[in-house]
Amino acid sequence: MNPLQIISSITSQSSYNEIKVIISGIKFKVYIQNEYTKQFLDDISFYVHDGKAVYDKEYTVYQTLDDNKYNYLKEALSQQKFKMLTIYQSSKDVITKAKEFSIEDIFIYEIIESDCFVVNCGDVKYLIMSDATKEKERQLLRIMKEVAIRTCENNKGVIFHAASLKYRGNGIVLTGQKGAGKTTLLCKLLNIPSVDYIANDKVMITNQYDIVYLPLALHAGIGTVQNDSKLEHFIDTSALCRKQNTGLQDKKAASAYDKYSVTSKEISQIYSCNLLASAQLHLIIIPRMHIGEDFIEIKEMSNIDKYRIITENVLTPEDLMWPNPWVEPRTYAVKEMLQNTNTVIRSLVESIPIIAIDFGTHVKDEKILRIMDFICNENLRERKTEL
Repeated sequence: MNPLQIISSITSQSSYNEIKVIISGIKFKVYIQNEYTKQFLDDISFYVHDGKAVYDKEYTVYQTLDDNKYNYLKEALSQQKFKMLTIYQSSKDVITKAKEFSIEDIFIYEIIESDCFVVNCGDVKYLIMSDATKEKERQLLRIMKEVAIRTCENNKGVIFHAASLKYRGNGIVLTGQKGAGKTTLLCKLLNIPSVDYIANDKVMITNQYDIVYLPLALHAGIGTVQNDSKLEHFIDTSALCRKQNTGLQDKKAASAYDKYSVTSKEISQIYSCNLLASAQLHLIIIPRMHIGEDFIEIKEMSNIDKYRIITENVLTPEDLMWPNPWVEPRTYAVKEMLQNTNTVIRSLVESIPIIAIDFGTHVKDEKILRIMDFICNENLRERKTEL
């Protein structure tokens, strides 16, 4: 069989269950082999947040675990020309590469490190795995994540290096340079009652200024964990879902790159908070962390500083972690995307309140609550005045 015949044979199987799920504001119709359906539902439950679809488009994904189809496809592609892409690169230089094959407007990606194939047929995607495929539970989510990022960018949205939450009707983004304390402040805010968790590390902001989550784990360093009793207790007493960095086996020897990976479902269990898929953006906070101190205060910022920090944390169109689009193409040229990103940044600085918060790692919950209530009350008054 040629590659296209192998791919078309996947949809003819009758042993699929259809599952509809919304991830990152996008509707997916997923077809899973019967025997793997429960495992998929268990795996995806760690990253599903409450919320409606943000985009009208729906994608269909077929997942099949079949040694024969995998081996047939590998053999059929063995003589085909391909382009090598880096599709993921972590801060610890963990690199994922893919061979990109193009056959009659269909793109096939062989994920080298994972031993699986992903096929892009427009709005229909295929994931073909074998028994030898590594981290099977993460491959489908990887496709959904990539589709979400490119769908956001193709609709003139922007990806930010940021965390996000909702408090008293305010969609809030925390952004700043690495080590500024985004995750530490996020965890402290999650200790406040009525805070809903949206995202950590990366968020999508649509052209309508909706904050939308990506299905990513929260990565918490040793310092963040030690300054949060709920998080520390959970990590010490529970078996975390994700495979953890081996450098964490000796906490004293752990480096700044050694971080715990905590899923959304686990965050909900730790802080008894809701998981939201999206919220309207009302406020941007620039955290500045002071280790060992017990205070929190608001600092004014110049528009120049606001613009600089927002610009430094934009990941569209260049994200070093996910450097090359693959399973979902971009519809705009890089130059057009840069122009749109600059427009979004200017609009955020001009129309969304942006404040700096200096805080100590030992600051008490009641102090955080007081200052957040003050900020949200001020923000609510401003919004009512605008109305």
